[in-house]
Amino acid sequence: MLKTERQDCPVEQAAEQAAVQAAERGDLYWKLLVITLPLCYMIYFSATTILDYQNFAMSAFDIGIHAQAIWKIAFGRGLFNTVRGLNIWGDHLWLIMPLFAPAYWIAPRAETLLVIQATALGAGAYPLASFALRR
Repeated sequence: MLKTERQDCPVEQAAEQAAVQAAERGDLYWKLLVITLPLCYMIYFSATTILDYQNFAMSAFDIGIHAQAIWKIAFGRGLFNTVRGLNIWGDHLWLIMPLFAPAYWIAPRAETLLVIQATALGAGAYPLASFALRR
């Protein structure tokens, strides 16, 4: 007598279960990779840019402009930037600058901006990876 319904044999069940477990391990692998690589990026580029800054290997004039601007915002010293000779928001209106003030209360140094920069760039990998790994 021939059955029209397929009976699940133990071998097929084991194979399906193994496939599901492999997919879960693969997802775990990608999640760990997505967490680890941006963190490595943030640490590496924070350290690299700080070393460049401390060894006078940074040729960016903007670091002084922004460091002074955020310091003045953080400590309420006005909005005039002596590096450029005009108002902080005189040529660009960066409304995100006051959000960096709490970081300057903790560590009022230009290196703080370099760490924020590396962290912001590295953190961009998380939504990008979330978008790319959606199925």
